[in-house]
Amino acid sequence: MILSIKGLSVTYQSDDGPIFAVNDIDLSLQEKETLAIVGESGSGKTQSMLSIIGLLPENAKIKGEAFFDNKLLFNQSNNHTAEYRGHEIGMIFQDPMTSLNPYLTIEEQLGLVLKKHLPDEDHRKIILEALNDVKIPDPVSKMNQYPHELSGGMRQRVMIASVLMLKPKILIADEPTTALDVTVQAQILALIKELKDQIDTSIIFITHDLGVVAGISDRVVVMEKGKIVEEGTPEAIYHAPKHPYTQKLIASIPRVDEKNFNHQATFPNKIIDAQNISMDYKIKKGWWAFDTLKAVRNVSCELGQGEILGVVGESGCGKSTLAKSLATMIYPTKGKLKIFGEEAAIGNQSLKKITQKEVQMIFQDPMSSMNPRMNIESILSEPLWTHCPNMEKASVREKVISALERVGLDSSALFRYPHEFSGGQCQRIVIARALMLKPKVIICDEPVSALDVSIRKQVLELLLTIRKEINASLLFISHDLSVVRQICDNVMVMYLGQVVEQAEVNELFDSPKHPYTKALIEAVPIPDPYIQKQRELKLMDGDPPSPINLPSGCSFAGRCAFNNDQCKSEQQLIKIDSSLVACIRAREIN
Repeated sequence: MILSIKGLSVTYQSDDGPIFAVNDIDLSLQEKETLAIVGESGSGKTQSMLSIIGLLPENAKIKGEAFFDNKLLFNQSNNHTAEYRGHEIGMIFQDPMTSLNPYLTIEEQLGLVLKKHLPDEDHRKIILEALNDVKIPDPVSKMNQYPHELSGGMRQRVMIASVLMLKPKILIADEPTTALDVTVQAQILALIKELKDQIDTSIIFITHDLGVVAGISDRVVVMEKGKIVEEGTPEAIYHAPKHPYTQKLIASIPRVDEKNFNHQATFPNKIIDAQNISMDYKIKKGWWAFDTLKAVRNVSCELGQGEILGVVGESGCGKSTLAKSLATMIYPTKGKLKIFGEEAAIGNQSLKKITQKEVQMIFQDPMSSMNPRMNIESILSEPLWTHCPNMEKASVREKVISALERVGLDSSALFRYPHEFSGGQCQRIVIARALMLKPKVIICDEPVSALDVSIRKQVLELLLTIRKEINASLLFISHDLSVVRQICDNVMVMYLGQVVEQAEVNELFDSPKHPYTKALIEAVPIPDPYIQKQRELKLMDGDPPSPINLPSGCSFAGRCAFNNDQCKSEQQLIKIDSSLVACIRAREIN
């Protein structure tokens, strides 16, 4: 046994009394074992692990004891965590941008780690070996770059390198893939598994994503409200959960391999009709010169009345820019865009006024979408006062209460402020605000990505209910393909500003035609250990090209296993069955 924790409690003092972040837990970790700690926000999973490396804030009170490799780590009177932190017990955090110093190059900040723990070694040699081990291409040049010059996946690889180059006996990975695209997530998970065997380390993997756990863990611990409620093998947890909380979590997981039986394929009444729209941005280059960033390129799509159209793709593919164009927050550089039958143009102020009322947006982070100085009644009534200034105050309050009740809240929320609500409740309030004017179109930009799995299910069910009640059309943007499959009618896949595949939801997931779509779907973990551990993942390497310096031909050719010389000079949109596919070899490879 490499780690033993007994009776651990972590308490914080507040004006309202003590807050028990962790409440009397016992935990153990065997040598070369991967232990997954699963739970929703506030369950205590991160707090319990911060205690064993001594990174809790000063106002935290710790009870209990822990032993590392049969040596005392801490108890009531002694704390030796600093002696083992880094070289014996390492930790990878969720967001590499907040963990890496933006003022230091990669070599400089990895060198600081080595200076503390291995002062007499050849630092440059160790750093190069570590960057090679985590499969960073051209490590010599990457050493001289700053964090902002690397992609999210590359930054996370640097974080893994900074921990593993000391060859710790325990690696704690705290939500290491939460902020990453599904393809990058698959690469990082495969990398962690490979490096675990390479340096014979034990891993504690903290996550709220039960799909991720299925393929990597030997044992699973489920936490709720600071307590361990269930423990067992992945197979037992997934197929025979005992605790009601575990059962609820398992039942809430959307699956990419399950059909959507509630979808509708065709919608005759077109609300939005975009034809070959493009969106370019000028990027300053030097004193007088400018580059052109092509965020959206020749996209054609339709949104019918009552339809839920999904838009998926990696970060930077143009999803959010397309959404802003369709909401007339920005206007396309090229192409034609019709909304409610009228052409969207800078001079069309009457349409602008209509879209401000009839097209509403739900953003990813509900807290940043609301004014923290306004109470909930003011936040929800603001759209009514803007568009219906003559409405009586009593009628406004009545509509506000009605909107709150529609999203599962009540009038007790009226005079409270955003910070007094949980993340799921805040997202419900944002949805209520979007519904105040009974819009015809709701654009949902990653509306559930910041939510726990059980809250996510509630919000998705709410969106489906709203669609049915007011017959609204939804543009649903997400990088979570499991969610998209369960809620959408039709799906567009975007890559580097272009639509590479468009199809009815079940056809796209059951029979993807474009190599990029296939790679996205294959990278999604299946929340079943029997299936996930037997899957042979074909990982997609590399990052997309720069939208400033676009390659000729197919933009995906450089990452595609099926590319040939023709792909590098041509790109063509073809129809296979009812799918539109931007691949000249689609018929040949399917």
